Amino acid sequence: MTIEEAATLLSDAPNLTHRAMFGGYGIYTNGRMFAILDDGVPYLKGDAISAAVYEGDGGEQFSYMSKDGPMQMKYWRFRDDETLLSHLQDALDTAARAPAPKPKKPKAKK
Repeated sequence: MTIEEAATLLSDAPNLTHRAMFGGYGIYTNGRMFAILDDGVPYLKGDAISAAVYEGDGGEQFSYMSKDGPMQMKYWRFRDDETLLSHLQDALDTAARAPAPKPKKPKAKK
């Protein structure tokens, strides 16, 4: 899936934006990240509240190999687009519960 296809799939999210990061994409609603796209696979953001719901519906947590071994992130993939979309509001709610992003520091003048 391309970022354009993911944006179309997730277009019910208000004020949808995305930006490239770490070889994939962060997908945002109202400036808060609620999904990622990695290797063409969309993942929805989870937290302590939504993780149990995601697991119960067959969600698989995003993981990657670090120098210290496997690491898991709070993002979840689903078996099909229909299941993913059934959890879109859960991901939007999760993003709304997360702390606001820290403001960027101004660049130092040289």
